Amino acid sequence: MLYISIQSCYNHGSMMTSKRFEQVSDRVEWDNLITRSASSHVLQSWAWGELKTQFGWRADRLAMPPTAAQVLYRVLPVG
Repeated sequence: MLYISIQSCYNHGSMMTSKRFEQVSDRVEWDNLITRSASSHVLQSWAWGELKTQFGWRADRLAMPPTAAQVLYRVLPVG
């Protein structure tokens, strides 16, 4: 499982909390999370990530509601 820690200050900086993005592996849950966002985009959809995997990319879908991001990456050939 992939975790990204983010430090967050609230209550005028008097309290620190650590939050984590969690990997989402359910298609319906992911698409529901993305479509609820006012700034959603088709390139964040599960279908787009699956299409990209057919061309050598890997898709990680990370959420810390209400924030979510689909991260696409691939290994580049050396040379």
